[in-house]
Amino acid sequence: MSARPPHELTDARTSRRGFFWIPGEVIEFEGQIVQRGPAFVSWEAPAEPTALLPVILVHGGGGQGTEWMQTPDGRPGWAPLLVDLGHPVYVIDRPGYGRSPGDPNLTGPTTPPFGYGAARWLFADDATYDRHDAWPWSREPGNAEFDSVIAASAPLNLDTALMNRLDGDRITDLLDRIGRSIIIAASAGGPGSYIATDRRPELVAAFVGIETLAPAFKDLGPRGRLDWGVAAAPMAYDPPVSDWTQLQVEELAPADANPAGNAFVLQVEPARRLVNLARVPVGIFSTDTSQRHLDDEYAVAFLRQAGVDAEQIRFADHGVTGSGHGVMVETTNVPALRVVLDWLGARLPGEVG
Repeated sequence: MSARPPHELTDARTSRRGFFWIPGEVIEFEGQIVQRGPAFVSWEAPAEPTALLPVILVHGGGGQGTEWMQTPDGRPGWAPLLVDLGHPVYVIDRPGYGRSPGDPNLTGPTTPPFGYGAARWLFADDATYDRHDAWPWSREPGNAEFDSVIAASAPLNLDTALMNRLDGDRITDLLDRIGRSIIIAASAGGPGSYIATDRRPELVAAFVGIETLAPAFKDLGPRGRLDWGVAAAPMAYDPPVSDWTQLQVEELAPADANPAGNAFVLQVEPARRLVNLARVPVGIFSTDTSQRHLDDEYAVAFLRQAGVDAEQIRFADHGVTGSGHGVMVETTNVPALRVVLDWLGARLPGEVG
């Protein structure tokens, strides 16, 4: 432990910052009028306004927005790095996580507590740990960096369809408030971000997925299934569907052909189009040690089949190797962000730092 407190170890920086709440949906519960699924949003922007687009950062799994703010070992996260490049940044805590209150009375039961074994599997798997250089920390209790990852994590709600919808509602509300933006979503932050993009394609300049929950129609076990393709809640198809059972799908590769254990599923041709997502460029970014590269490849195939301008980008092809599912907090977080920004800059010239 350092003898100096954190505020003495951090460089001074000048910016504008604040926070606000996005109210949840108003419902009646046991005779009371309550809110379900509010969301806390923190924001930071350069001291002087720029012409660069705002960026919305959506955390994954049972984590929270802090994963974008600072790495476990105290280095700047993607949020301050983007601000320093000139972008206004909005970090949302998805409903039920971080500072966004969750109540199982309103959203239902959850998975068991998120423990060290689950975190080890998710962020630093035994199968690839020998080449996972960007995760230099121990994976045992008592390691300060790993302890901080566990401390920030919460169980997942079993009703994935409800939580995807609530995520989508709040991100849509955020887009309505701040206008045209870039969305960067990690892991389980993907489905709600897809839903918001589907609802407001004119307000999403580009969608970046960092190993977002995939592949399409993924079986989530007790948490359900991504019934609508890349989300468990409704999305807009053409020709329209009123229920996910109207989507005709076929399995092209079994789960046991994929290191991550997920089947490759596409629509039966002629495929319905994701008519709104088709208006937004989508980049899915994959690391080289998480074993999710086929999940991402399958997701991109599904999106392309549905008419979406989607592309898979492998960090390793751009010199960022030894990274895993938590790439935004690992030792490679700075060069990984540059790979993302280079992809965005090629599609949004003049609007990306």
